[in-house]
Amino acid sequence: MRLEEKTLQAIAEYIVSSGYSKLRKDGTRYAPKINKQTVKKIMSNPVYTGVLWYGKKNPVNLCDLYPFAPMVSVEEFMRINHLTEAGFAELSGRYGGKDSIKADLMRDMVICDVCKESMSAGITPKKTKDGKTNYFYYRCDSPECPVYGKSTRAKVVVDYVCHYLEQKPFSSRQAYTHYEKEMKRVANERILEAKGTLRSLKAKLNNATERYEKTKMLLVDGDEDMKEFFKDDLRMYEKQRKQVQKDIAKVEQIIEKGKASVLTYEEFLELMEKMPKTIAKLGNMTDLDYVIKKIFLNFSICDKKVIKSTLKSPFDSLETLNVPGCAR
Repeated sequence: MRLEEKTLQAIAEYIVSSGYSKLRKDGTRYAPKINKQTVKKIMSNPVYTGVLWYGKKNPVNLCDLYPFAPMVSVEEFMRINHLTEAGFAELSGRYGGKDSIKADLMRDMVICDVCKESMSAGITPKKTKDGKTNYFYYRCDSPECPVYGKSTRAKVVVDYVCHYLEQKPFSSRQAYTHYEKEMKRVANERILEAKGTLRSLKAKLNNATERYEKTKMLLVDGDEDMKEFFKDDLRMYEKQRKQVQKDIAKVEQIIEKGKASVLTYEEFLELMEKMPKTIAKLGNMTDLDYVIKKIFLNFSICDKKVIKSTLKSPFDSLETLNVPGCAR
């Protein structure tokens, strides 16, 4: 529609009238607010051409690295946005600043409770008496949202997590019994799924090995022209075999870890009771992100406060238990 010179407003109205909806992490759908600002933001994002920028001078061609299918060509993108080559570089450079690379703490887990959209994660350097420090924050970037541009410090979310776990430590025998049952069920499901994947990978390995051996025989018995013709195929099949073997090893590890994934009662108590202090002391963003994602699915923000959260399995079912010492 944009290539046909339709207006941004006309495109926004078309999307709304078509019943466009988005999927939440809990599986429900909702109709996001779509206006011409939303459409403009989508139209000006160069990732749809397969161009991803890290910083302002590091473009990555996704089509070279992955089986990525661009939605539009670079030429079409430039026509849509009325750009020259210099203009294309300038515009696309806006989509890969340092914030988008480094600010991975709870990315896509923090939701604006007003518009129900995921808030963007970012980093702001601040001057302190001891030198510079980085503040992590979440900001609503939905132009149609009443709190557009408003941000909340990541510390607010981390403090909420610590307080939540202090008030609701899941450290009773009843909570453990439920945890053990749920984890065994989840582990069995994951093991069954992994075993299915393993069978598929082994069949894939057999096929790749068979093609490799046949090609190798052609090279041994064939003439020079045939050897030249099939030499690249041999390399390709050998590369496929090695990759599938790596994938098989990873799945076998998943199966072994799944068998021993349920904590003992003593381990469970120690983990749950130490968790708030452990999280509060973690200085590494990667470790902090890892631990929080093990327990929480998302957080809803309003007025710079966490007003509600959703737990991951099996903690979500533990929350509903009427267990002494586990009241929120």
